[in-house]
Amino acid sequence: MITIPPFLKHHLRYDFFKNRKLNNARSIKTHRWKTWTLKNRKRPRGQAGTEETEAERLRRVDSFPSPLEDWPMEFDVGLAICGQIDRGRCLDHAATLRLKVTAMADFGSNPTDKDSFDLAVSRASRLNATMKPSPQWDSSSTVRVPLDDRSYEIEITSGKLKHAAARIQAAIPDLSHAIVISDAAVQETWGNLISVGLESSSDQIRVSRCTVPSGEPSKSMVEFERILAWLLEQGGDRRSVIIAVGGGVIGDLAGYVAASFTRGIRFIQIPTTLLAMVDSSVGGKTGINLPGAKNMVGAFWQPSLVLIDTDVLSTLSERSFLSGLAEVIKYGVIDDAEFFGWLESNTNGLVSRDKDAMRYAIQASCECKARVVGEDERETSGRRAILNYGHTFAHAIEATAGYGKLLHGEAVSIGMQMAARLAIELGLANDSLLKRQTELLSACQLPICLPDADPVAMLPVMMRDKKVAHGNLRFILPTQLGTVQLVGGVDEEAVVRAIVGSR
Repeated sequence: MITIPPFLKHHLRYDFFKNRKLNNARSIKTHRWKTWTLKNRKRPRGQAGTEETEAERLRRVDSFPSPLEDWPMEFDVGLAICGQIDRGRCLDHAATLRLKVTAMADFGSNPTDKDSFDLAVSRASRLNATMKPSPQWDSSSTVRVPLDDRSYEIEITSGKLKHAAARIQAAIPDLSHAIVISDAAVQETWGNLISVGLESSSDQIRVSRCTVPSGEPSKSMVEFERILAWLLEQGGDRRSVIIAVGGGVIGDLAGYVAASFTRGIRFIQIPTTLLAMVDSSVGGKTGINLPGAKNMVGAFWQPSLVLIDTDVLSTLSERSFLSGLAEVIKYGVIDDAEFFGWLESNTNGLVSRDKDAMRYAIQASCECKARVVGEDERETSGRRAILNYGHTFAHAIEATAGYGKLLHGEAVSIGMQMAARLAIELGLANDSLLKRQTELLSACQLPICLPDADPVAMLPVMMRDKKVAHGNLRFILPTQLGTVQLVGGVDEEAVVRAIVGSR
């Protein structure tokens, strides 16, 4: 039996080896990307019955002849692909492993059922004859945010941002006026790369550039009004397209400008921080802060495209990068215990910004958020509220400490600790959850306490949280890893103890 590489094994959402569904809340059919496994592979003639070492297997794989059909072997289970994914990219990915795609199956079918398998082989043969790899985005994975006519794709790749202009034009064929709004910290690197790429790609595209000062203070009414006035000066109209290049501050601000200018124009997110990649760039929440409350003015406005390239993380400061890992860990707590376990096993790769580890962590995070947003785009059912785990505390921490003194991810890390303590206080979770969460946050070099936390100052801010209903505090609290719930009617004294316990 062939051993699946570790980075691929963590893509598994259906375990073919054990032929069982994983016992989490995910539905197989909602996944855009699955992986494949080879089972009971026959050995070359003359070697039957001998045990093959890993080194021998790698040498044999490297020497595969072409076409692969000449090789005396069979595939019992091949590549499984969801019908909604770009099959060309899946074939590209298979090619990088020097494997021939010989079987595809719709999810929901039993991979051991012969009729299903024969049908899959037939479909794969037809696809293999027609599919060709994409020359520029062949190493990327795609997560689709399912919102009917407002659905869009999240492209996740490494080293492909230089081709962003072509991808943008493919998503918006009638592009004639691009408005590139960049964070000052990345204007000279990534902002210019996007702008120059668009300018050189077509004489028909006019590019306007705007730079926004770095930091949370830019998410203000003053900066919002400044950009709107500048847009008028630049001759912006309803066919203009805003391209946000930067972290969460830029994405939120530029997105709100896009939602407001001429009552709404298209926009594209190109996040340059890890936190923005896995959180704020996905889902359509845009807005600015008021002096005493975060994100209280804004709109739901979905982007047309999100382009994520892990190479931009190389220019991110260590503190900013690590801050983003808090949001990644959040997804493991709220929706995917298996992913949480993967994070625990791969902290070294994450902290060192290993590209394979980062691509998988970003993809898994985006899959979770896309799934939740698709179910509850505007927070009407309460499902989307789970994404706010730790955020009720975090927003109060940011407001009382002063916006900009703590990075958002750092506040979320401390907020998750407070939320876990509150869950234990209320008898919803046990101590082991807090222990594992604390160890993972610490391994990712994130803060787990706030010595200056002031419950007297934080409580009034928390009462202005968007989840407050009829004057009652409500929190997203974990019951076990991978599962959270919205809890109301929480006694303020219990909240105070959770805050004090995280000092």
